[in-house]
Amino acid sequence: MEEKKEELSTNVLIIGKSGAGKSSLLNYLFDQKIQETGVGAPVTEKGIFPNEYYLDENTVINVYDTWGLEADKADEWKELVENEIRTHEAGALKDWFHTVIYCINANSDRIEDFEIEFISTLLHDGNNLVVVLTHCDLGKTRNT
Repeated sequence: MEEKKEELSTNVLIIGKSGAGKSSLLNYLFDQKIQETGVGAPVTEKGIFPNEYYLDENTVINVYDTWGLEADKADEWKELVENEIRTHEAGALKDWFHTVIYCINANSDRIEDFEIEFISTLLHDGNNLVVVLTHCDLGKTRNT
């Protein structure tokens, strides 16, 4: 009789501004279209959306995709993300976010102060944070 292997899983929270490339990054990492992408208006509606992705029959990555941070809704967005993190931390270790990915558009002219503050808060609270520069392949030409 063949013994069934225990399933391995990890929880990943992916966050960043609208248009930062969160969905494109997920599509790239999984080498397939798993999320809708777009230009202009936000593609992901308000909220945090869990999705299960299997790397193989025994390994699952639970990705929690967030709606894009917008400056005029920063407080609402921050509260939603912080509540989600607290909810996961209240459970067993297997329920925690094992990685938080913060996407920053490399073609953006600057990082907003509220983004820096939030990144600092995530680090201060002990989250495993990965900052990813997205859209690096697009290039940006500046007239100097």
